[in-house]
Amino acid sequence: MTDIDAIPFVDPETHEPVVKADEPTLAKLREAVAAGQARRPDGEPVPAEFDGAYLTEDGRRAYLVLEGIPNFLVEERLELSPAVAPSAEAAS
Repeated sequence: MTDIDAIPFVDPETHEPVVKADEPTLAKLREAVAAGQARRPDGEPVPAEFDGAYLTEDGRRAYLVLEGIPNFLVEERLELSPAVAPSAEAAS
């Protein structure tokens, strides 16, 4: 079985690395979602609950983990304004 944390994921559009959000970063991301600071490119509602996320290094895009499965579909990513910067622990 593959250890999913060992896979080096990238943003499917830009091919830049993404980092797995740690708990402090997830808390900030959930706050941003609750405050209406996230939108999906396809215009669908942003999920209120998610298991985790992978963020671009600039914190402007997040790919959610739903029911344990990372979702890297560009049209379903979250676009964040303002950005949610990954914590130092998540980025390392």
